[in-house]
This record gives sequence, structure tokens and C-alpha cells, in this order.
Amino acid sequence: MAKITNTETTEIVMTNNIALEGKNIRIQEYKINSMEPDNYKEEIRFDYSATAEDKASYMANKADFRQQETAFEDKVFAKIEEIKAQNTAK
Repeated sequence: MAKITNTETTEIVMTNNIALEGKNIRIQEYKINSMEPDNYKEEIRFDYSATAEDKASYMANKADFRQQETAFEDKVFAKIEEIKAQNTAK
């Protein structure tokens, strides 16, 4: 009889939509695999509907946007550490 194995994984998607005056301008998305949390995928982009004017507003407020991006990254990396700790405890 063949030996059958089963490996289950979970992918966690964390998304941060950063808006300026109510309009999404910048999007951060991280995908974290439960089995290999250090091999996360990261995507940071302008919203697909962001206009040239929106992008100029981003540049004019870049320091504030970067603050928001960094705060979100801190949450993502804390989640990665949490997953790694859970994997170690198994």
C-alpha cells in the first residue's frame, strides 16, 4: 500500500489601502505562507485608479505616506514572527 501524506498550508494576505482625502492612492499587499513565513511576497503599488494628480499628491505627501507604509510593515513583520513562533511550538 502506498504511503499517503497530507501537508496543509495557509496563506495570509495583509492589505493596506492608504487614502488621501478619502481616495485610495497607495496599496501595500503582503502574502505570507504559513509553512515558510520568511518567504513572503510583497507588492506596493499605486491604486489602479490613481491619476497623475493623485500621484503628484503622493509625492507632495510622501513622508506621511511612508510613515503609514512603515507602520503597516511593522504589523506584517510582527505577524510573520507570530507564525514562526507557532511553527516552532508545533
